[in-house]
Amino acid sequence: MVLHLPEADQKILDNKSLIVKELNRFTNNVLSDNDELRPYETDGLNVYKQKPLAVVLPENTREVSEILKYCYQHNIKVVPRGAGTGLSGGSLPLKDCVLMSMGKFNKILEKDFKNRCVVTQPGVTNLAITQAVQDQGYYYAPDPSSQLACSIGGNIAENSGGVHSLKYGTTTNNVLGVEIVLIDGSEYLNLSSSNSLLKSLEENLNNVFFILVHDIKKKLLTTIKSRCIQFKFFLNNEDREKRINEILNNQFNDLSSDFKNKYISPLFFKSLLEYCNKNNLQINDINLDNLLSDILKKKDYKKNEFVLKNFFLLVQLFLYKKIRNEQNNNKYFYLLKYFTQRFDDVTKFNLDFESYVLEFKNLIYNEK
Repeated sequence: MVLHLPEADQKILDNKSLIVKELNRFTNNVLSDNDELRPYETDGLNVYKQKPLAVVLPENTREVSEILKYCYQHNIKVVPRGAGTGLSGGSLPLKDCVLMSMGKFNKILEKDFKNRCVVTQPGVTNLAITQAVQDQGYYYAPDPSSQLACSIGGNIAENSGGVHSLKYGTTTNNVLGVEIVLIDGSEYLNLSSSNSLLKSLEENLNNVFFILVHDIKKKLLTTIKSRCIQFKFFLNNEDREKRINEILNNQFNDLSSDFKNKYISPLFFKSLLEYCNKNNLQINDINLDNLLSDILKKKDYKKNEFVLKNFFLLVQLFLYKKIRNEQNNNKYFYLLKYFTQRFDDVTKFNLDFESYVLEFKNLIYNEK
C-alpha cells in the first residue's frame, strides 16, 4: 500500500510571496528559499520528503502566538517541529504548510532540586536536561536512543521513552505541566488528529490540562466531549466590536442595527461575511428570493455547517426588518414563526433541507 501526503491548496501556494512577507512581520527568522527548506523536507521517517511552504523559527511565545493567529485567520496549515528525529512522521511537512521549528527555544529556565523538577523550553535536547542536573546526582529518566539530538518538546508530543521508562514511565509520566499556545477552532481537527487528542486525554496526566476552543460543539467527537467540562464564554460588546472591526477594516458602524443588536461571535461573523461575498449578497440588504434560490442551486450546506447557520441568520434578519418596517406585518410574524420552528425540526431530526426551503418559498408566494 502506498501512502500519499494530502493534496496542497493551490491558492496558498500561489500566495507564497505574500505569506512569507506577512510572516516576516512577526519574526526575523523566516526561511523560504529551496536550499533553506531542504533540511526540513523530512524527519527521521525519511521515506517521505516534501518541502514546506516556509519555515519559521520564533524566539518567544509572542511570536508563536502572532504566527499561529495569522495562519489561522488565513487557513494556512501549521506543522510544529522539534529536532526532527522522530520515526512516526510527527513533523513531516506539507507542501502548503508553515513549518514552525522550536529550535530557538533552547534554554533551561529553572532547576528546582528540592522538588526534583526543571522548567525548560521545548527546544532543549533530552540529554541537555540530564547534563544540567547530573552534578547533583540527578538525571532525566525517559531516554530515547536519540537523546543527544531530540528535543524535550518533541518528546512530549510523541510521548517518548527509553530503557529507563520500564521503571520510571514514559515522557507523559514525567511532565508536571506545560504552557501551550492554541489555535482556535478545535472542531476542525481531522479524524486522525482528533483520535490523537483523545489518546492524550485518556492518559490521565496529573497537572496537565487541555483547553479546547470551539464554536460548533457537535462537530467534536462524542468521545472527546464526554471527557471535557464545558464552559461558555462571550465577548462583551466592546471587545466584540473591536474584533469584528479587525475583520471589516473598521466598518462595524456601517452595519445595520439588525447585526449590532444580535450577538454574533467574530468567528461566526467572519464566516457570514465570506458567505455573503462568495454568493454576491449584500449583508445589509438581503434579497430573500436570491438567498433561497442560491442555497438550493449551490447546495453548499451539504459541505459546510456554517452555511446553514449563515442562511438561518440572514433569513431571520430579513424577516425582523420587515416586521419592524412594514405596517401590515402579521404575515412576517407568521413566516418567522414557521421558518424558525421548521428549521429546528430539520436540524434536530435530520429532515430534508431542500424540501424545507421549497416549502418556505411556496409559503412566501402564497402570503404575497
